[in-house]
Amino acid sequence: MKNLLKSSVAVLLLLCVTVSLFTVFVSAEEGVTSNSAQKSGVNVIYNRSFDEGWDYDNGLVTDDKGSHLWSIENNRISSSRYDHYLAVRSSGDGAGYLYIDSGDYSPKTGRVFFEMNIRATSDTHVGTVVTAITKSDNGTPGYNYLVSIENGVLYLLGNAVCSFNTEWINLAFVFDFGYGEEDNEYEITAYYGGDNSVSKSFEFEGESVIIDKIRFGISSGAAAGVGYDLNDVKLYYGTSTFSDINEYGHGFAVDESQPKNFPLSGYFDTVASGYIVGSPNLSRVDYTGKTLPKGATVYYNRHFGEGWQFNNGIDTSKLRD
Repeated sequence: MKNLLKSSVAVLLLLCVTVSLFTVFVSAEEGVTSNSAQKSGVNVIYNRSFDEGWDYDNGLVTDDKGSHLWSIENNRISSSRYDHYLAVRSSGDGAGYLYIDSGDYSPKTGRVFFEMNIRATSDTHVGTVVTAITKSDNGTPGYNYLVSIENGVLYLLGNAVCSFNTEWINLAFVFDFGYGEEDNEYEITAYYGGDNSVSKSFEFEGESVIIDKIRFGISSGAAAGVGYDLNDVKLYYGTSTFSDINEYGHGFAVDESQPKNFPLSGYFDTVASGYIVGSPNLSRVDYTGKTLPKGATVYYNRHFGEGWQFNNGIDTSKLRD
C-alpha cells in the first residue's frame, strides 16, 4: 500500500511539474505578444519644430532642392522668446523640392497622420507646395497633391478651400488605409480652419499602398522671392486620431545624434542682464553683440547702469556692516 501511495504521489508530482512547465511556457508566449502590442503604439516618422538646434536638412532629403533658398528663420513671439520655422523661397529658376523619405517606415494598414503649420509670403502664385507620393506593392506611384497655393487661394486635394495670406494656418491630413473593402483602396482627408474638411478616395492596382514620400517644393513658374514658411511638421502612425507626439522623439527620419549647433535666437534674462545660453549646444548672442561659446551659460553680467540695486545677483548674507 505504501509503495502504491508513493507511486501515486510521484505520478501526481510529475503531472504537476509538467502542468507548471506548460503554464510557464504559455505565459511566456503571451508575455511576448503583450509586450509587442505595447511597443506597437505611436510611431513617429518625422517631427520637427525647427527649434531643436539642427539645420533644416536633418530629416529631409535635399538631392532635388534645385537653386531655391531653404533656411531656418524666426519670429520674435515675445520680449524673450523666438519661434523658428523653415522658410522656402523661390529662385525663379525651375522646380525644386525636399522630401521626407517615409517609404521604409510607412504602414500598409491603419491610419497615417500628417500635420503642419504654413503661411505664404504673399498673396501670389507658388504652385504645388506639398505632395504625398504613394506607392503600391507593384511599384506604381501616385502623386497626391495635398497643398497648392495658386494666386492667393489655398487648394487642398485639388479643392479651393479658402484665401491664403501671410497668416499662419494649421493643416492636418489623415491617410486612411482601411477606407474601402478592398486592400487597394484608401482615403485622404484634409482638415483646415477647425472642423472644416475635404476628402478624396483613391484606388491602386495592387494589394497595398504605402506613403513613399512627403515632398515640399516650389513649382516651375513661381517668381523669384515668393514662397512659404513651414512649422511644426509631423508625420506619424500607430494611433486612431491626431495625437501629441512630442514625447516620442523626432522620428525615424531624423538623426537624433546630429550635433545641435545651428545658431538659434536666444532669450534675454532680466536678472542676469544677459542672454542665457544654457540649452544644449546652442549658440546665443548677448546684448553687447558678442557671440558666446556654444553651450555656455551666463550666471552674472552687470554693468550697473540697469537701474537695479548693487545686490541684484549677489549674495549679501555675509556682508559686514
